Amino acid sequence: MKCYIADAFTDTVFKGNPAAVCLPEQWIPDELMQNIARENNLSETAFTVTKGDAYELRWFTPGGEIDLCGHATLAAAYVLMRFVIKDRTRISFLTKSGELTVRKKDGRYELDMPSYPLHRIPVTEEMAAAVGFMPAEAWLGRDLVCGSGHCHVIPMWAEKLKRQDFRALQASERSGILYCRLSGDRVFIAGEAALYSVAELYVQERRDDL
Repeated sequence: MKCYIADAFTDTVFKGNPAAVCLPEQWIPDELMQNIARENNLSETAFTVTKGDAYELRWFTPGGEIDLCGHATLAAAYVLMRFVIKDRTRISFLTKSGELTVRKKDGRYELDMPSYPLHRIPVTEEMAAAVGFMPAEAWLGRDLVCGSGHCHVIPMWAEKLKRQDFRALQASERSGILYCRLSGDRVFIAGEAALYSVAELYVQERRDDL
């Protein structure tokens, strides 16, 4: 099975968000996908299988399957459009969060993602101790993954700043740039990707009769 590792939201290896993308010919058991994710030991490993004109897509962390991941979706689109369906500029992914489309546009890969609400919560002393100062506001979302995290914060900032387009910096040691825009109840997140490795996985299903 081919397994690619690509850094998303960057054009430079060792920056952005790394994700593994596995391309099995057909779906393999969940236990095997989980073991591969643990072995890769990245925040996410994506598995994608063709289904008609679209692709089914699932994401696994070392601790279990999740229902949405932005950077691993971008990485999967990058891998497919670069190595598998080179003539395509648009891919539809069938996921547990519904159909997600990715378009190749102006040298970037643009994800069409659902927006999620943030809920304002009280600021606590524990928050101030964690960040080193007393925050003016605190908001709670469904998760902290970089790409899907922007499905929360872009609607909030769009309301606060009365604008629809944003260029977001991932302020981590690795850094990363996301180009975001809000359209109705959808958040479009675009970025580049860089290939780190291509590998062949020698794995097989465990047989209980051995």
